[in-house]
Amino acid sequence: MPHRPPSTVPRFARLLATGAGAALLFTTAITGPPASAMPAAAPATAPVRPMMAPQVPNGGPDRDFDGDGVADVLAIGGTGELLLYRGTEAGPLRAGTRVGNGWANFDLVFAVGDFSGDGRPDVMARDLGGDLFLYRGDGNGGWLGGGRVGYGWQGFTAILGAGDFNGDGTSDVIGRDASGRLLLYPGNGAGGWLPPTQIGSGWGRLKFLSAAGDMDFDGAADVLAVAYGEVEGPAPGCGSGADLLLYSGSGRGGFARSGAIGSGWCPFNTVMGGGDRVLITRDASGTLLRYVRTGPASWASPVVVGTGWSNLRIVT
Repeated sequence: MPHRPPSTVPRFARLLATGAGAALLFTTAITGPPASAMPAAAPATAPVRPMMAPQVPNGGPDRDFDGDGVADVLAIGGTGELLLYRGTEAGPLRAGTRVGNGWANFDLVFAVGDFSGDGRPDVMARDLGGDLFLYRGDGNGGWLGGGRVGYGWQGFTAILGAGDFNGDGTSDVIGRDASGRLLLYPGNGAGGWLPPTQIGSGWGRLKFLSAAGDMDFDGAADVLAVAYGEVEGPAPGCGSGADLLLYSGSGRGGFARSGAIGSGWCPFNTVMGGGDRVLITRDASGTLLRYVRTGPASWASPVVVGTGWSNLRIVT
């Protein structure tokens, strides 16, 4: 079971940095999926809740889809139904409720926070053709509408909502391409994009890229990943070394440093952000565990928040 970090730190994916840990942010736009906007039908609709809080500067993606102040979890069932599992202060998730249909055609669905700028958390979904869609949340567990916001995203092996990674107060997206490059796609705060930049390389041997806000308590949003072997070694495989890696954001769209913050995470089949300074994991039995980061080097004891999740596809 994951625990506090060991004394040694493994090799990590390369950060683009110069000097004493200062992040180097490329100023030339990297070739990648351009942004576009075409209407698309939303899977579901619901009454509109008044605007909630906007994206927290340097925070992780908001996952409070029903507006009750507690992060929730979304999952896709076997027939493509989208299910909302409302979070509770006590820990265990409430029973799932259907909030959409027809999501089986998406190969990747992830929480992106308030990407549209209306104060309510949204999700993004990629279809098999590489088109990227934004579904705007209504703050009440449903959706206001959907539309295409990009194309050509099929080349990415991982995409995640990064929260406000560059410190401008709007939600951003990070993608990893087939060569292991990490690209930042900043949101413009109104459902569109600013020019992308490359922020890392050598990320191909990491899994479960995720964002959970400011995990090291330095005021900047971070990225986490799990190493499934020596990052620069010859063969992947779960070992006994430190495998939960923290890439500390600079607050300006790059990275300041990296280090291990736990071990024993490799056997999980899901590791994802579950709110600010919270990670959600799923093990081989289908059990969901919530891990809360309580300080720069400490965790609260994990709490079981769900069981029987083996056959669900979790929205990361």
